[in-house]
Amino acid sequence: MAANLKIKEADLIDAQRKNQQMNQEKNKLEQEKRNLQQDNSNKEKNLNTATLNIQENERVRRKLDTSIKNLENEKKRLLKEKLDAIKEKDDAKAYMNSLTRDFDWLKKRTDEEQANIIKLERDRQVLKTNLTNLEDKHTKNKNALTRKDNLIQTLNE
Repeated sequence: MAANLKIKEADLIDAQRKNQQMNQEKNKLEQEKRNLQQDNSNKEKNLNTATLNIQENERVRRKLDTSIKNLENEKKRLLKEKLDAIKEKDDAKAYMNSLTRDFDWLKKRTDEEQANIIKLERDRQVLKTNLTNLEDKHTKNKNALTRKDNLIQTLNE
């Protein structure tokens, strides 16, 4: 019986050692489970944070896309306005050149007409002088003719 008791005692010690090893293994597994749960919780928090960041980035991206489209539309509008302004400037230049040509032509025409007027005034003055001379000559001739008529009449009487 003592041998039986020793075997049972050895079995008990062996069972206690196995129980202690199992408890240690159980504690390790529970600690590992807590660590994994903590890691899982941290990963879920990180995932939620990442999801929120992704959503925020999507909102920012949409806003940026809208801003880019608005800026592109503004750029197109400004380019069109610039081209319209350049065309308007070129049209104004062409119009001013046309006006300058017309003005120069009118000035030349006015100068020519002014020269004609001066020539006509000179001609008028010459004609006036000639007419005055002719009138004087006519008066002298008329007086001479009257004297001769008087002389002829006096001779005839």
